[in-house]
Amino acid sequence: MIDLAAILAGIGAAAALLARSPRELNLGLALTLAGAAWLAASTLSGDALPRISPVLIVLLAVGLTGLAVATWALVRWPVAILPALLFAAPLRLPIAADPSSPLLFEFVQGGGVGRLYPLYAMLAPALCATLWRANRRTVPFAALPRPITWPAAGLLALATFSIIWTFEPVATADLLIFFWLPFVLLFTVAARTPLDGRSEQALATILIATATVVAVLGVWQAISQDLLFYTEQLAVVNERGPLFRVTGIFQDPSHFGRYLTIAIVLVFVVLWLDRLRLAWGAVLIALLGAGLLFSYSQSSMVALVVAVLAATLMLGDRAARRLATAACATAVLAGIGLAVAFALADEQGLADQSRSRYRLVADTAAVALDHPVIGVGLGAQPAVTQTEQDPGLSEDRNVSHTTPLTVAAELGVLGLGFYLTLLAGTVVVVRRLLRERRGLGAALGAALLVLLVHSFLYAGFFDNPLVWGALGLTAGAASRLRADRRPASRTGVPA
Repeated sequence: MIDLAAILAGIGAAAALLARSPRELNLGLALTLAGAAWLAASTLSGDALPRISPVLIVLLAVGLTGLAVATWALVRWPVAILPALLFAAPLRLPIAADPSSPLLFEFVQGGGVGRLYPLYAMLAPALCATLWRANRRTVPFAALPRPITWPAAGLLALATFSIIWTFEPVATADLLIFFWLPFVLLFTVAARTPLDGRSEQALATILIATATVVAVLGVWQAISQDLLFYTEQLAVVNERGPLFRVTGIFQDPSHFGRYLTIAIVLVFVVLWLDRLRLAWGAVLIALLGAGLLFSYSQSSMVALVVAVLAATLMLGDRAARRLATAACATAVLAGIGLAVAFALADEQGLADQSRSRYRLVADTAAVALDHPVIGVGLGAQPAVTQTEQDPGLSEDRNVSHTTPLTVAAELGVLGLGFYLTLLAGTVVVVRRLLRERRGLGAALGAALLVLLVHSFLYAGFFDNPLVWGALGLTAGAASRLRADRRPASRTGVPA
């Protein structure tokens, strides 16, 4: 049953991505939601299913009422859809689902966090409002760019179908239910919601403002040495090591650093476009940079250097490009100096980290070579690595920190092909945007580059809502540009 549910959801997700009309979109999303609900129900045992009670009925009534009100508000003011989703995207509350509890949830202890429940709650009315507007034809409907949608649909279908041969059905179902399938809905909303100047400004403002608040919180955590959320491993490292890594509102310092890096790069883009005073830009970069520094996230700092250089190459003049190249070279040298300083402060820790990273790469590559065609199944890489390569370590210590290797191990060369094709297609579409909507293209391109480079050095790409949201915005903007050119070409006016 679980296999059929995942396959149904995968077919629906692919159909939604490739939809050329509201009817096709409705059908695809209906199959996706039905398959996801069936999959979620199939993973729960009879004792774990919530029992009908007065409290459950009240919660359902309140939830449906809230959904109706929020949907009405977003239909009435669609400009709020994307900013609301962006605000909710990074939030994880310290709660976890518990069907046996009267309230259906419990609080997580020990610095833990739950799923992306604020995003899911915001995504439900956003999707309803998007479908309402699409079916009422209040916004033009067009097929999304094939360079993005076709490989994304293939990758999604393969990921869902992998539940048939996965070594870890529970892990595969978990990733599908809480990440991949909801993010198809997020992609759809982002792609089908029109972007105008106000929306773009609102998105940039919300991201930079929230990241600045989170950065200030991170600096305070460094001073007080008290974290909101953390893992057990991080708590041990902070207690024993010479450095205290902060997390802001996240549970992982690298995720905290990645979020701040996107905001810093966006500030650079806005400065290049002359839409922000240099003094304000310097203040924002200083605050965000201070938070990033205390994350001690090497992957975030590498992503920052690469993305700032890319933004300068996209938007700057010749002199600026030379200056940026020199500045990035200086930053690299400074980073090397900091790394040496940290190494001298904690030689054993650096050596252990280097050995651990090399071991992860080698072990994940071995799994990929042992299962070359279709891999071991979505989410199964840590368990298979533990079983086949390093039984002495827990699954958490065997999670690959390199996305291409993870894709190759879990979905084989077929999945790796879809992944690389998706990256190439995204580059093609971003280049189109740069030619016609320079600012939007540069902002989306730089943000996606941060996420991509970071994923080469640390875990998390397809399970990150910002990736799917940015891909959806890119696809939607390119689709509307193409639709806007058609009437002009028919009347003989140059597009």
